[in-house]
Amino acid sequence: MPLLIFVGAGFLLIPSNQDLIREVCNFTLNTSFCIGLTFLIPRTTARKYLLIISLIILNFLAFVKLSFYEIFGAKLSASAIFVIFETNQEESLSFFKEFINFKIIGLGLILLVILFYLIFLIQNRKAPSSSVTLKLQIKILTSLFSLIILIISSFLIQWKFSDYNLIFQFDKSYHEYIATKKLISQTLSKNRSKVFQNSSLKTNSPEIVVIIIGESTTRTHLQLYGYNRETTPKLNSIKNNLLIFNDVISPHVHTIESLNEILTLASSEQETLEDNASIVQLANSAGYETYWLSNQRPVGLFESIPTLIGYAADQKIFKNTDDYNRISYDEVLLPELNKILKNSSKKKMIFMHLSGTHVGYSERYPENFNYFSGEPITKYNSKKAFAKINEYDNAVRYNDSIIYEIIQSTNKLNSSSAVIYFSDHGDDVFEEQEKVGHSKYVATNPMYEVPFIVWFSKEYKTNTGFEFNKSYEDRSYMLDNFVHTFSNIAGIKFSRYIENKDLLSKNYIPEPRIIKESEVYEK
Repeated sequence: MPLLIFVGAGFLLIPSNQDLIREVCNFTLNTSFCIGLTFLIPRTTARKYLLIISLIILNFLAFVKLSFYEIFGAKLSASAIFVIFETNQEESLSFFKEFINFKIIGLGLILLVILFYLIFLIQNRKAPSSSVTLKLQIKILTSLFSLIILIISSFLIQWKFSDYNLIFQFDKSYHEYIATKKLISQTLSKNRSKVFQNSSLKTNSPEIVVIIIGESTTRTHLQLYGYNRETTPKLNSIKNNLLIFNDVISPHVHTIESLNEILTLASSEQETLEDNASIVQLANSAGYETYWLSNQRPVGLFESIPTLIGYAADQKIFKNTDDYNRISYDEVLLPELNKILKNSSKKKMIFMHLSGTHVGYSERYPENFNYFSGEPITKYNSKKAFAKINEYDNAVRYNDSIIYEIIQSTNKLNSSSAVIYFSDHGDDVFEEQEKVGHSKYVATNPMYEVPFIVWFSKEYKTNTGFEFNKSYEDRSYMLDNFVHTFSNIAGIKFSRYIENKDLLSKNYIPEPRIIKESEVYEK
């Protein structure tokens, strides 16, 4: 029954015929394996319970597989499972609120009803009467047949269908995830890295550098970038003092993969873990007092990868606790920032990880920022589209106020200082898809196109002799090379610095931006 449902629903939900055939073959082998295992058990009672467990597993696999196709239009991959391991309870609830639809609910109900019906049949089935000799012969033949099915299905799953088998994928991803987390704990989480042992500060390096890491914010919804709504009134009021880069993209559309390259030496050209190091460690080695302020929940399966990178900072402050019923707005970081700005450290490097405009948009801003409520411009004219766009634009407007306050607080000190803001990736909110969010399987332009904004104090410009060149704003750039631009702004010298990858260098050379492992973004 689960197989029949999978075939029928798969025909409607799986877009690729090749994927449909392979998924059906894989599910048939899973079913055969369960049949073989169940009837290998001689005792009737034990066989009944094993059959029930098998049905529960098959129904669950069918639901997960088909739901993923309905939402993303692609098979559930190892990297997607890796992302699931990094997801905390709050993010999971937000995901379900946004993406669970009537098709998925209907599929779940059908599978549940059939599951309970089959369990009822199994529990009430009576064995047919037959002679002792015949019973023994049936058991022997059944066991032999079951063993053959078990061996053949196991072999075929491993040989041809492991990429489509959720259990194999889950096991593989889990072990890779644990190995990655362990390696990061041993390298990127340490306060210092041997990679940067010869780094140092330039004599004119700034006293304060603030790096604001946004979340899920696409530049296409920022008034500062030409959006038709007043979503960034605060930043617009000081735009002449900002460098607003118009053609910067994120290397990935998921936080884990994106920040792993933005905040470290890893890039699309150099996917390294063993010899990797982060900009937090670079700042530590050069002589900055480092701070990691976060309004993101620190816990995924154990800790999230961005959190592990943040552990390298001298001081860590996480304002969003594991109280999952509490909404924490990004303004909770501002008092902590002001305390740090006023302390006696001579050189401060402050990383601020915002919740930004993460999915669950209405929970990212307080009631007094419920500004947009009309009908926005979109090709998807539905009440749901209007509501989600309004919520997202409200979240962007609130985000604008947070970034503005950070710049103003830093500016009040009259010191040589800089503030850098970018987002890990963007969200597509009814622009090129009839839904919201981000996914590597869809990977539309708004998911890659992020804001990249830099502010410098007057003292910074005077002390460093920095050329505030507005022509730089049109340069094409991908944030996997951020370490080189970061070190220039922070006045840090280190051996791996490459000037032509530094967005603010007069010798910067644009290069093809590689996304999805091999695709050139410009094409």
